Amino acid sequence: MLFETSTISFLSASVNLFLGSGLSTRGRWSYLTVPSFDHRWLVLCDILNSSQALIFLQPFACASSISSTAFFAI
Repeated sequence: MLFETSTISFLSASVNLFLGSGLSTRGRWSYLTVPSFDHRWLVLCDILNSSQALIFLQPFACASSISSTAFFAI
C-alpha cells in the first residue's frame, strides 16, 4: 500500500511538472486533484475537438469515493 501510494504520488507530480512546464506540449493542467490511493482508477480520455481533451479519473468500485477530474487544454 505504501509503495503504491508513493508511486502514484511520484507519477502524478511528474506528469503535472512535465505538462505544466510546457516541455513538449502547449497546454497546462487547469485543474488537478489527486485521487485516493486505496482504489484502482480508470482513466478515460475523450477528445472534444482539436484544442481540448478531458481526462476523467473514476474508481472502479467505490460508491463512497468522490471522483476526481483533471481538465487539460492544449
